[in-house]
Amino acid sequence: MSQNHFTLKFPLQAPADSIALAGELPTLMPALFAALDIIGTVHASRFTILDEKTLLFLGDFDGEFANLVTELGKAAGPVFDAIFSHVENPPPSPVADNVEAFVEWTAGHLLLAATLFSAYPDVTAQQIKAMASAAGVTGAGSQLPFLVILPIKSKLAYAEVALLLHARAHRTQRDLATVGRERKD
Repeated sequence: MSQNHFTLKFPLQAPADSIALAGELPTLMPALFAALDIIGTVHASRFTILDEKTLLFLGDFDGEFANLVTELGKAAGPVFDAIFSHVENPPPSPVADNVEAFVEWTAGHLLLAATLFSAYPDVTAQQIKAMASAAGVTGAGSQLPFLVILPIKSKLAYAEVALLLHARAHRTQRDLATVGRERKD
């Protein structure tokens, strides 16, 4: 099983939609979290209002993207129905009844990441839950994701950044593993 990442871009209809979603998203999260628990392959996910015309949905998961999105459409369709009421050219709704169209729409709105980091790339979400349970860990803490969005204007510039990050992948991963930790000099 391989750990993967997705970033979905939701183009909003108008600036007012970003304001409306800022108020609506918190009320939708319990239903999304319940769906993610049922699916069981998502390590972490989050919605981020990038600007007044863009909502992002990011996540790290085990398996293949199409399988994940199919399960999300089935289990969290009403969450996405609410979001799509603010999105330009959404797929047909209700999402739960139009899962294939939802999968196709998400594939067309998937953004590529120049580099990714996982502290535990070979451990599945289910294994992490089992280890936490065995260790008596209960409850939840706050997630503090580290996300850097670079405003790259061309495909050529993106390719350059991706090549640079790939060329120093080992060092980049090592450096990212130290983010948030105290330095011991």
